[in-house]
Amino acid sequence: MQKLADVDPSDTGKKNKRRFEVSLGTSEEREKAWNSILDKNDKTPLKEQQSVMVGYLVSPRYEASSDEKKFFDAAEQVFRDRDSMFAKAYFRDLFPKGDNVLYYMERLR
Repeated sequence: MQKLADVDPSDTGKKNKRRFEVSLGTSEEREKAWNSILDKNDKTPLKEQQSVMVGYLVSPRYEASSDEKKFFDAAEQVFRDRDSMFAKAYFRDLFPKGDNVLYYMERLR
């Protein structure tokens, strides 16, 4: 990942590096990333947080049943504690991509 950052030192390269770090990280690193997403006091710029969100969702360690539950369990907190731009990014970048549509609909009620 450092080689990627060295090849592309731009903001895009930095965001890609962060996305890959989260995506390929250990369970503990992914949990830390999840907690940073939900931390309303986290001052990380939204663009970088979006990279973390995308990395979290596309990770080979993504566990549909538990990660989808975490997403929906935190949704109300996100809308209550974060601004609308963050809430939009949360839903756009972390909304589950699986086939469990009935579960998603039920959780959104």
